[in-house]
Amino acid sequence: MKNMETRVTNITDSLRFQQLLDERVALGVLRKYVATDWKTLDQPTNLHIERYWPGRDGTLSIEWSFNLSHNQRYSLYVTTIEEGASPQLSTPSDREPFLSGKVLLGVSVYITDWRIAVHSPDCDPHLDQLGKCLDDVTVLKPDVKTKNDRSNNGNGNGHRSQHLTACLLGYRAGRRAAFRYSLSQVYGSTKDLFCKIYRDDRGHQLIRRHGQVSDQLRMMTHSRVRIPEPIRYDEQYRMAQFHWLGGQRLSIHSPDITTHLHLAAEALAVFHNMELDGLHTFTIEDEWQIVKRWMSLTDKIAPQHHQQLELLSTMLHDVSTQIVDDNQATVHRDYYPAQLLIDGDHIAILDLDTMARGHRCVDIGNFLAHLLLETIANDAHDESWSNLYQSFIRSYITHGGHIDSNVLTYYFSSSLIRIGMVHILRKNEGLVAEALWHIAKQLLTNPRGPLTIDKITWTRNLQQTAEFNREIA
Repeated sequence: MKNMETRVTNITDSLRFQQLLDERVALGVLRKYVATDWKTLDQPTNLHIERYWPGRDGTLSIEWSFNLSHNQRYSLYVTTIEEGASPQLSTPSDREPFLSGKVLLGVSVYITDWRIAVHSPDCDPHLDQLGKCLDDVTVLKPDVKTKNDRSNNGNGNGHRSQHLTACLLGYRAGRRAAFRYSLSQVYGSTKDLFCKIYRDDRGHQLIRRHGQVSDQLRMMTHSRVRIPEPIRYDEQYRMAQFHWLGGQRLSIHSPDITTHLHLAAEALAVFHNMELDGLHTFTIEDEWQIVKRWMSLTDKIAPQHHQQLELLSTMLHDVSTQIVDDNQATVHRDYYPAQLLIDGDHIAILDLDTMARGHRCVDIGNFLAHLLLETIANDAHDESWSNLYQSFIRSYITHGGHIDSNVLTYYFSSSLIRIGMVHILRKNEGLVAEALWHIAKQLLTNPRGPLTIDKITWTRNLQQTAEFNREIA
């Protein structure tokens, strides 16, 4: 009987998850339960599923984005609640939901019929400081100054800011948020700051870590490779503050992509060779657990792919038993093109939240998988992937040494499988996910064989990649 009850619950959760990820159903839920009492805002239209991710407890989190007035898109965040569990919600202020720049604020609703909590960023129960951080007046008080500020008479007292503008750059419900603050100074200049807030004190650890990494990169590369310089940690807001870094994102569309890939590979090799204390270890088993968590969610939201993913899971696990965990490198764990800023012959690495000790192929495989994703999604020309792949790998070997092809196969395939699951329900991206899984299967079947990308009408044989794999093996 207990097994029967568990199965019924899983089926119910599966249907509920699928409907919450159906954009037409989600728009109906939003209008009926959340927006029905909005008096000063237009009704939401044109809802999209921007992101979704699994919780460690089997729950599902979703970002719904939609149009309100003037065709500006706004987002609300949805978290499913386990049966019998009590929802955690922040109580919004007495005022109606309202728009602040590009952010919708003041929404906090529990929908019993769907067992979901829907909230705006400022009503996140785990980030209670977020609402104040979006307030241009209260956060980063006027007497905030940085180590480079000097008054006109050179006494180092700093300048009081005249005006502050806050912009929410990124938000992960229940975990963290990132902001850009522009401080207009009395003497007319503008200083941009990059800040992160957390549900705990890990921002304090991040400031310390940035200081260590900045010092080592400065010594190892004379600042050719850099990260955002830390300013301070604000205990009141649990906020880590950094100097803003400019530059262009690494993109395959850049005419200098080959040069940029060489720079990205060199930066990664340098990063891997840093000696830092206090890092936790990230293992092959840890990667496997992440894949399993995503597969469990995908089984619920896209059960039609169960057999395909079960096969990939078995193949990936078989490869994991044949390789040795060498956790000697300092790894980034989220190293991919969007995390890199290029400025001439300098490169900046962003987002050090997930740093650990692990195998170098954790980062190499993840970077290659995202590079391949961008290549497929943009229907690049026949030889583009082979050229991109070889440019990055050759440069990494030059600066970082030998790459274990078997370990690379594991982490490259794992990243392809994960990225496919992230994209499978996104509009117009389902075929991309299928292509990534197809390539992962080829890699796991024959790591040194040719890769064929079959995306319905687009089939390309990447024989040069196979030849290059045999060359470096």
